[in-house]
Amino acid sequence: MGEDKSRTWILTLENNRITLKHNHRHEDGSEDDITQQGGTSSNIGKSDLQSFPADPFTCDMIGYACTNLWWITLNETTFAYNLIRIGFDRKFTVFFDLT
Repeated sequence: MGEDKSRTWILTLENNRITLKHNHRHEDGSEDDITQQGGTSSNIGKSDLQSFPADPFTCDMIGYACTNLWWITLNETTFAYNLIRIGFDRKFTVFFDLT
């Protein structure tokens, strides 16, 4: 947000699957203790929707995040990042206006 670059999403394509990782940094640029959590798409998804269940690395690092499911939607005007934790009522969504 603005000049704060402490949170970055990294999307990597390999073998027709996309991996989402969260790169968390401190103000000085060093890695946060909790960083690189995320997951890999379990199927090829769609051109406008990809989902990422928490991977084993995330489960080992942050046990309570083991049921996280992230997904990204994309259309001509909006990029949306979403998170739910299975078994909980909350959903987190951020919309980015691409126009």
